[in-house]
Amino acid sequence: MSQAASSQSDGSPRGDAGLFVTTSGGVLFCRPPASGVHVVIADRTRRWTGFFGLARHARTGAVIAARRYRLGTRQVRKHSTDVILHAIDPRTLTHEQIGEVRDVHDVHQIEVSGDLVFLTDTGLNRIHVWDLERGETVRIIEVGPERDDINHLNALLADGDDLLVGMNNRGRLDAAVMRLPLAVIGAAGDHVVAAAPIATVTPLTPFVHTHDLERYGSGLLACASRTGVVLRTDPPGVLFSPGGWVRGLAAAEEGLWVGISTPAERADRHSRTLDGEVRCYREPGWIESARIVLPGVGQVHDLLAV
Repeated sequence: MSQAASSQSDGSPRGDAGLFVTTSGGVLFCRPPASGVHVVIADRTRRWTGFFGLARHARTGAVIAARRYRLGTRQVRKHSTDVILHAIDPRTLTHEQIGEVRDVHDVHQIEVSGDLVFLTDTGLNRIHVWDLERGETVRIIEVGPERDDINHLNALLADGDDLLVGMNNRGRLDAAVMRLPLAVIGAAGDHVVAAAPIATVTPLTPFVHTHDLERYGSGLLACASRTGVVLRTDPPGVLFSPGGWVRGLAAAEEGLWVGISTPAERADRHSRTLDGEVRCYREPGWIESARIVLPGVGQVHDLLAV
């Protein structure tokens, strides 16, 4: 992976506005339209590691990245059992570890609201709520009565007063979006909360295997990874078809950035032989306006424009 990037006066990398990307092997930073890619964090020491969710902490301006890891939790049908949270300064691209969240099985996306970090736990069909100030899990939101990978929760978005949750449903059912009131799930109360009494669920018929939820203008977008399309959710419909394995959306001034990976079986998704890409599409017509190749990153997981 290229480490070209602009520098500060002392020669260290400099960020400012740009695009963060999580991949199988690390966190990257790109500053469009330049094609240089800076490796912010890299670790490929174990096959089950990888960097997944990205979110912005508004109070500090930090970019928070979630890394799959094993920290000692008993394995439950998933390769990764825990999460390490990293905070990245988007100005200097320096980073530090800020938390270890135990018993989160194959985290996908994360979201931040106030000082709370929400993390998807696909393996046990639930959402963890981690308090940045207290450094601990303060709530667990359980989806359904079974602790198994049923709905494959893999997308989170704080949207006004609500937390939106992407329900991939593993292709067995149409994908869906679940809406939870932030005031309820963020308030003091029981440590474990059932989602059903407080949630509303909207199917994304006929789409399956979705990833991501992203506001673009007034619309709420998602992507269907296996069929290679970006879709609107209300009403559900195809916007455009980049092709490839589509995962990761980020709205920016220059357009909508989309993560593109080479389709691969799970055992091969960390391979250094796989390149990824981020592409920018603009309206009208959703025309591709920029493309940055990410050599040897494996698969692209999430995008965040800052």
